[in-house]
Amino acid sequence: MRRLHERGCTNWEFQSVAVSDEGGIVLGGSITNFAGGANEYTAFLLLRSAGGDWAEIVLPAAQELMTVNDILFARDGVAYLACGRESAFILRWPPGGSVTRDAAFASARINRLAEAPDGSISAAGAHLTNVGDVDRPAIWVRGS
Repeated sequence: MRRLHERGCTNWEFQSVAVSDEGGIVLGGSITNFAGGANEYTAFLLLRSAGGDWAEIVLPAAQELMTVNDILFARDGVAYLACGRESAFILRWPPGGSVTRDAAFASARINRLAEAPDGSISAAGAHLTNVGDVDRPAIWVRGS
């Protein structure tokens, strides 16, 4: 784990923020690299404890995920992450556990997550064309 102040932040894009039940702040987004014509995005997730210490949470295949668009802490304590720019990914982060991939959608982008009273998780975003443009809005629902 690296502390936030040990790295420069000029190439970081902050996309999402949430507060855990324990009072920690979770911050997500992209680390970008446009040097020499590159167009690279690498997803990141940082946790600031209630005591003020920053730690990086390891995301599986962070370069493929590209960015963290939204963070949802469900009532059962599980955090869900909406990731991606050209393909959509939903990640699951159980309390005390590792972040794992829960779902993937080709040619899609998920922008926001919400939990219904029955515990189901809804994801809102869009289907994308083969060149990455929005084709039509979409909603996906994961049953409880």
